[in-house]
Amino acid sequence: MSCCSLLVSFLSLLQPSDTVVLHGQVTDPAGKPLQGAVITLQGTAKGCTTDAEGFFRLQSQYNDQKLSIRYIGYADCDTTVAARDATQPLKFTLHEQRLDMDEVVVTGTRTPRTLKNTPIITKVITAAEIRQTAPQSLIDVLQNELPGIEFTRTEGVTNSITFQGLDANYLLILVDGERLAGETSRSNPDFNRIDIDNIERIEVVKGAMSTLYGSGAVAGVVNIITRGADRPFGAGINAQYDSEGEQKYGFNVGTQLRKFSSYTSGVVRLKSAYTLHDRRPQTYYYEDGTAVTPDSTLSSVEIEGYRNFTLEERLGYRFSERFKASARGSFYQHERFNAGMVGDLKHDLYRDWNAHLSTEFTPSQDNRFELSYHFDNYTKYDKFLKLGETERNYRNLIHNPRLLFSSEALRNNTLVAGAEALVERLDTYQFADTVHGTTTWSLYVQDDYRLGQHWSFQGGLRLDHHSAYGLHLNPKLSAMAKAGSWTFRAGYAAGFRAPTLKELYTSWDHQGMFELVGNRNLRPEKSHHISASTEYARPSFNVSLSGYYNKIYDKISMLWNMANDTSYYANTSNASTAGFDIDLRARIGRHVTLRSSYAYVRDRQMLRGRNTSSTRPHSATIRIEYTFRIACCPFTAGLGGRILSKVDTYTLDTENDLLYRIRYPAYSIWKLNCSGQLPRGIRINVGIDNLLNYKPDNVTYNAGITRGTTFFASLSIALDELCNKKK
Repeated sequence: MSCCSLLVSFLSLLQPSDTVVLHGQVTDPAGKPLQGAVITLQGTAKGCTTDAEGFFRLQSQYNDQKLSIRYIGYADCDTTVAARDATQPLKFTLHEQRLDMDEVVVTGTRTPRTLKNTPIITKVITAAEIRQTAPQSLIDVLQNELPGIEFTRTEGVTNSITFQGLDANYLLILVDGERLAGETSRSNPDFNRIDIDNIERIEVVKGAMSTLYGSGAVAGVVNIITRGADRPFGAGINAQYDSEGEQKYGFNVGTQLRKFSSYTSGVVRLKSAYTLHDRRPQTYYYEDGTAVTPDSTLSSVEIEGYRNFTLEERLGYRFSERFKASARGSFYQHERFNAGMVGDLKHDLYRDWNAHLSTEFTPSQDNRFELSYHFDNYTKYDKFLKLGETERNYRNLIHNPRLLFSSEALRNNTLVAGAEALVERLDTYQFADTVHGTTTWSLYVQDDYRLGQHWSFQGGLRLDHHSAYGLHLNPKLSAMAKAGSWTFRAGYAAGFRAPTLKELYTSWDHQGMFELVGNRNLRPEKSHHISASTEYARPSFNVSLSGYYNKIYDKISMLWNMANDTSYYANTSNASTAGFDIDLRARIGRHVTLRSSYAYVRDRQMLRGRNTSSTRPHSATIRIEYTFRIACCPFTAGLGGRILSKVDTYTLDTENDLLYRIRYPAYSIWKLNCSGQLPRGIRINVGIDNLLNYKPDNVTYNAGITRGTTFFASLSIALDELCNKKK
């Protein structure tokens, strides 16, 4: 026996008996070795990389081990190696990473369907995409991913939303398929309620969805799907801070046992007040060629700070293979630090608590019943600082029981039928008399029919009985055709929007300066939506082009009287919006990923032949990411931008009975960041927001809400991995 052999034998005797060296090879499906693949023991800092022939050696304990195999440009592989196999050569095959078209979505059909097989044009924003950009709020997420959506400051109101030329009344925001009670201002939902660290994905369905979701779903639906427990034990904490003092701290803990699951999460957010300043005075351009600067004084506007927190709980129990139940609820409180002298006396206090109960019965493999009840209670208070007291001035309640039936008993058919009631009550300081409310009873049915592998059709009807406006029937029809890598979609949907309680019953004097007046004679809006799209998809490339047209009849608008002292709601002339979107996703080589979207919106709100719309016609988002490794740790560097075109809008000078034009210039906001996944479940993200330091010229109207360049850093820790006892 050689000296070398004796030395190996001697060293093997010294090796502890409870350890073993895992060894094997990593290849692609064709058997080509993958050099530089990273193999790690989950929950530990131990890892290694493959050599030029794809081979690896990794010392481990002699028991069942969970391995993670990562290779840039290829799908991750997580597997368990049993103790009995630990001494045998291991073989791992990694597949090229594809753009995920197998994502399961539910919003467009109310039943699970893969994204590539849904006949409704749907965009999905994944948790991984959200996590990569380190947003502070849901507003950041939507602006970064959806061209055509804009949050602006309008007439002293922050976070005023427009989408495809329509305001917040036409875009339905859902959380796990349920409506949100309450609003902040101008019918905008309170986006601060949403804990973005608790989002599993966001599904965006553009176009009228009144057939499934009723009044308000005219421009589209944004459905925020939240996380739940997915393993025996998981826990995490996270924090984010930026150079302007905005902070976010969160936690989550969950467990999933055989029949029981629980998931608890919470977040605290703090934001300091800051001031926006005009850079130059606003100029009005009259049709006779004169240019007027009505006020040469540069204005400044204080953006209020706040502190808020959200606490959420989700419970589930499976009684049997056929019957399960779930419950979830949350509590939210938001304290806004009012600007100016008012802020020395009182703060605005918002609170919400909601609950959702659901039972699901599956009598057979093809049939499912779901009975649910959703309740949401949103309130606003004046918090008097010197008195230490609060006084309620707003309360919005929603009750929404629902019975849903889905069936795939018929071959190539998926049938969905439902019955529900939506009860809404509103008590606000802007009402002169009492609490007002509406009740809507609804029946709906929708059927998906698949004709072979290449054709799919979807038809639906919804019958609503509104307590004030009687019966309304909304039909819907969609079709999808596939030819190789191409997918074609087209659809028609009727829309319906009943006047809101605020539009009907408001009667409010704003400190003697002007009045807001509702109109009990308003007619409901009806709309028609037509859309068509084409999509080309390959494993590493996806591009789609979609177009739409909305026609709205009896559109409800806010008008001013000739004396400019009263603003009132009225059915004005018919309105229309049209446009198209282009979405592109591509994987370039192993390291680079590109996501880009462009939206064109044609919004016409004509007055004397001039367009009074302030919707920007062109907008785009782009993000390019580069993935690399430092040691065994994956990192991603990304550059993302949001680009908005200029817009010219006309306004009537009532004193002189003349139209004048205001130009809002184009602008773009860019974010540069780098994120990394460290051992033991530690994730970091650092970056620069508003890289080019954009600031609006005028801050009082149609202005982007930004204070300039900020630096940020975030940290998240998976405590279950950090505290794992494996060494």
